[in-house]
Amino acid sequence: MIILPFNLIFATGVTLLAPLVDLVLVYQLFTGIDPALLSMAIAFVLFDLMYVGVCLCFERASLSMLLAVPLQRVFYRFTVGYILFDGIIKAVEGRRALWGSSIRFGTARQFFTSMSRT
Repeated sequence: MIILPFNLIFATGVTLLAPLVDLVLVYQLFTGIDPALLSMAIAFVLFDLMYVGVCLCFERASLSMLLAVPLQRVFYRFTVGYILFDGIIKAVEGRRALWGSSIRFGTARQFFTSMSRT
């Protein structure tokens, strides 16, 4: 009962919103900073650092790993956001992802019989 809202908010919602917040912050840096948008972006970054810090505390890991979060925001979040958005679009359309398919050759019997001879 608890895991579904958690996945909806954190696994999907934050992952989809993070690249948008980053883009808005970069846009604001180049065009002039609106105090309301800047405060929301800072709140989002602080929230991000907070829940990463809580996770690190639960894992009993070093809090120095928090320094990697800004670098992660630049590269990893855009990639994960694209993959999640693409997956949602494919799920709504009913298409399957092509990378999940296996090519079958039917050579398992040859492989195992050659192994038993050695």
